[in-house]
Amino acid sequence: MLMLQENWRRSRMLRNYLPYFLIVATTCLMLGLPKLSTKISSPQVNGKMTDKEAPEFSLRTTKKTTFNNSNLKNKWTLLTFGFSKCNGICPLNLSKLGVLIDSIKETDASRLKDLQFVFISIDKERDNPKSLEDFTSNFSKLIIPLSDGDDTGPIVSKRFNSYINKQKNKQPDYQISHAGFIYLIDPNSRIKIIYTNEEVASEEILSDLKFLGRQYGTGIRKTRLSSM
Repeated sequence: MLMLQENWRRSRMLRNYLPYFLIVATTCLMLGLPKLSTKISSPQVNGKMTDKEAPEFSLRTTKKTTFNNSNLKNKWTLLTFGFSKCNGICPLNLSKLGVLIDSIKETDASRLKDLQFVFISIDKERDNPKSLEDFTSNFSKLIIPLSDGDDTGPIVSKRFNSYINKQKNKQPDYQISHAGFIYLIDPNSRIKIIYTNEEVASEEILSDLKFLGRQYGTGIRKTRLSSM
């Protein structure tokens, strides 16, 4: 019953954001995809396959602790960028991560020890620890919100080739045009898949995690995902 209520709540939230999804999708196609056009999609996965070291970064959690590349080691990481007042792609992506987390909890919650979910803020002017915690916890308390530390969110986003088009605006709820990419990073801190399509589903991401867990289970640190 709780699961049905949670799914209903997320579904209602997403319906409120639907008018913005087409705008975000069009913008991503115009500005975000050219940089990734050389990547080859594998028929076995649902995103753009790659194999490159995750860019260096150093940010802060809402508990004011440092989160950097060393935190990517020994876990599979799903990472995305956004801001707490986003009414477009951000809630869509976080909802997918929330559904993914719930799906894994239902089958074997112990597997979550090998996973982490990261949301990097690109809006230091309006985001603060409380607003980020409130926003991400709407989808799952396991999602880790990060804000500016030694680096800033926009700088880290640029290093990941995830565009941001931030315009000066005096309206309190102004929106920031940005890519809605989700990055799947392996336990060796290497980006393996970039999800550039907003239509990718949680079950497709889970399928990719299972595939990569089996593929790399003997080549890198063996995790519970290799037997999913």
